[in-house]
Amino acid sequence: MTASSTDQIIAGYEALQGAGGAAVVERDVVSVSGPDAARYLQGQLSQDVVAMVGDSAWSFLLAPTGKVDAWLRVHRIDSENYILETDPGYGDVLVTRLKRFLLRTKATITDPQNCVLLQHRWDSSLVRLGGDDVEGVLVGAPVGLGVAGRDELLL
Repeated sequence: MTASSTDQIIAGYEALQGAGGAAVVERDVVSVSGPDAARYLQGQLSQDVVAMVGDSAWSFLLAPTGKVDAWLRVHRIDSENYILETDPGYGDVLVTRLKRFLLRTKATITDPQNCVLLQHRWDSSLVRLGGDDVEGVLVGAPVGLGVAGRDELLL
């Protein structure tokens, strides 16, 4: 890595720590809904989805042996509606694995839909523009070591 590329990485990191930043990414999106959605996902994902009221977090989809089947971001919309997003091309794997143990459970899992997401971070001093004008775009937020800010998902 050259000094120039290191400087660019540091500048990008500092921008995210300061006012904010945004990136457009492609993701496969799956919806899980129904009265048993929370209970079902609680048993399938590594994240405590019941405690995530109106929030989102990274999670693993675990095999019964404890091995990782998928890495995803889970968004809790309300007590019966969740949105799962994963890397492009992995949506079918996610749906197949989730439907495998969906027995006598009042939850519906949709087929994956390829979407473009605008991931963003900003601090409270910034004015938010155009949020309500964005149509058909999910707005999430990147996470990682040292990245501050709230996560948000707009439908």
